[in-house]
Amino acid sequence: MGVMAQAEFDETIRIEADIDPEGELEYITRSFDTQIKTWANDYVELQVSLQIKANKQEDIDETLRAVKEISFKGNASRRSVNTTFWESRNCNMNRNKIHLNTGETVVLKKFNVKHTLYIPKTIDLSIDAKYADFEIEDIAGEAEFKIYNGKLYCKSIGGKTILDMRYSKAYMETIPEAEIKLYDSDIEFSKCGNFNIESKYSKVEIEIAGDMQFESYDDKYIIGLLGVVEGTAKYTEFDFGPTTSLTIEFYDSDLNCTTTGNVKAKSKYSGIVVESAGEVVVDVSYDDLYKFSSVSSIAIRESKYTEYALAKVNGDISLSGYDDQLRVESMSGDFNHIDINNKYGDFMLNLPENIAYRLLVDMKYGTIDYPSANLERKTYIKENSQTFMDAATPGYDSKQGRLIEIKGYDNKVVIVQ
Repeated sequence: MGVMAQAEFDETIRIEADIDPEGELEYITRSFDTQIKTWANDYVELQVSLQIKANKQEDIDETLRAVKEISFKGNASRRSVNTTFWESRNCNMNRNKIHLNTGETVVLKKFNVKHTLYIPKTIDLSIDAKYADFEIEDIAGEAEFKIYNGKLYCKSIGGKTILDMRYSKAYMETIPEAEIKLYDSDIEFSKCGNFNIESKYSKVEIEIAGDMQFESYDDKYIIGLLGVVEGTAKYTEFDFGPTTSLTIEFYDSDLNCTTTGNVKAKSKYSGIVVESAGEVVVDVSYDDLYKFSSVSSIAIRESKYTEYALAKVNGDISLSGYDDQLRVESMSGDFNHIDINNKYGDFMLNLPENIAYRLLVDMKYGTIDYPSANLERKTYIKENSQTFMDAATPGYDSKQGRLIEIKGYDNKVVIVQ
């Protein structure tokens, strides 16, 4: 039996153009992995490494003709290159049927293509890619990445970065500022400055970051150090290290944070666990858990079916709600006002010893357990299931503050001192 001869090509084609050191380059590719390297030259060079085999030399020649039509468009201040040299491609085992941009159709038995792009370090870079992986050295300019079903390995970027990813992964070192949009993608950064992010079904891991604005849906965030955090989330998990402050609107989401400043929150079906915080304001809460090891003060404006577990409160407490639970394991003597207005609530306050305060209760039904031996009973009225009490510790002076007011319906109140 005779052996059919086959044609082969295994070489690198070089395509180049001049570019300004502060110019812009747009790079478009489909299906080709690319290494991007920097150099000191004042031009860009694309190296296309081809390994192709075919039964007919004509198919090789026609493929090379299509590849050689790739060129850098524009001028030195703004260049663009599109590396896709076919209109359609059908791959089945060792048969690649390709309809080229030249209008011809070729059949290749082997079709391997790899790109290496050399650029000046200082240019701004824009990438639009599908089904391709990238390795990029440090660049000093700005960058914009639009990646679909690919991987991005990048070192430091000197300027603002725009990242738009779907079904992709990115591993980057240092970015000074970023705009990020993710869909079913994962990113890992070593360090990022201030950034805005919109994400869905994604995972975000950053060691150190600046201020963060977010809009999240069914994501996972792990960030070591953050500045000011502000955003909305549904079905998302957040794991933060120290932050400057938190402004959040959650639906069925969970947050774990070490330390932060002031907290402002709206939430439903969510869990917020923080080690220490400054002033905490909960505008609206429904069926949530708020757990703090330490807070300066807490104001809960509208709440329903929520549990508040506070290990230590250093200042004032206010709560207006329905069927809530509030546990304060340790109150500082520095508070001025504790104001609770609730129905069907369950509350426990642990006051420090030897502090002067006034206790004012106006409640229908319910029970109150308080350190009566420490108080001088001034007024106590119980009539038709209505309880009214106005009492104070010996030597209480209204100028000292420390007023505890409890109003509501069918509450269970325990005050320990």
